[in-house]
Amino acid sequence: MAMLAMVAGVVTLQSCKEDKKEDVTLPSIGGYNNADEVGASSLVAKWSFDENYNEAKQNLSGTNNGGSLVAGKKGKAYKGGTGAFVGFNSAGTALPALKSFTAAFWMNTEKHEGGAQSVFMLSKDSAFWGNFFFLIEGGTSDSMFCKVHFEKNDAPAWKEQWVEFNGTNRIPNAFGKWNHITFSYDAASSKFAMYVNGAKLTLAAGTSDRYGDDPAAGGAPLGNLNFIKANKFVIGGLQNNLGAPWSAPETWMLNYTGMLDEFRVYSKALADADVKALYDLETAGR
Repeated sequence: MAMLAMVAGVVTLQSCKEDKKEDVTLPSIGGYNNADEVGASSLVAKWSFDENYNEAKQNLSGTNNGGSLVAGKKGKAYKGGTGAFVGFNSAGTALPALKSFTAAFWMNTEKHEGGAQSVFMLSKDSAFWGNFFFLIEGGTSDSMFCKVHFEKNDAPAWKEQWVEFNGTNRIPNAFGKWNHITFSYDAASSKFAMYVNGAKLTLAAGTSDRYGDDPAAGGAPLGNLNFIKANKFVIGGLQNNLGAPWSAPETWMLNYTGMLDEFRVYSKALADADVKALYDLETAGR
C-alpha cells in the first residue's frame, strides 16, 4: 500500500509539473507573443509552405510546377529550381488593391549568373512587366544585387518605380544562409524602406533608377499605388511563366532556385519596431 501511495504521489507530482509547463507564458517580443500578431489587421497574404503551396489569408490556391517543400527556417519552406514556380490563376482582391505595402520573407539562395531570378510577381495583363515584384540579378559578387518594382497606374501620369540595390545598396554576405528580407512603401509619405534581418538599411539618394520620382532623393510624392489588370500571381517565376497573354520567358528571365519561407504581404508600411519584432519572433520559432 505504501509503495502504491508513493507511485501515485510521483504521478501526481509529475502531472503538476507538466501542467505548470503548459501554463508558462513566454515573454513578449516587441509587445507580441507570435509573428502572426504583428500587423495582424493589415496582413493580406501569407505563405508558410508547411503543408502546401497555398496562400492562407485569402485561400488562394497555387499550382506547383517543379518546386518542392523542404526543411525551412520555420517548419517547411518552398524550394525552387530551374524552370520551377508556383502559379496562382487568381491574385484575389487584396493584393491588386494595395496602396501601400510591406513584403517580408525568409530567403536562402546561392549566387547565379546569366540573368535575373524572380522571387515573386503580381501580374499585369498585356504588359511586359508585372505590377509588383522582386528580382535578384546574377553575378559573381558575394553581395546581392536585387531590384524591387511597383507601379502607380494613374492615367495619364503612369509611373513605374524601380528601387535598385546595387553599389552601396547591395546586401552583403547574402548567399548560402537564411536572411530575413523586408521592404515597404508608405503612400502617405511616399517613402520606401528596406530591412535585412530586422535592421533598416540606409539607402543612397537616387536609389530609384527609372521613371517615377525618387522619394529618397527628395522627389515629388508618389502617393497611393494603383495596380491595374493584376489578375495573377507567381512565386519563383515571372508572369511569362503563366502563359497567355504573355509570350514565353526570354533567356534572361530566370526562375528562383533558392528557398523561401514565411512570406507575408501587408497593406501598410510596418513600423521599424514591428519589422524587428517580426524578425525576432520568427527567429525564435514563434
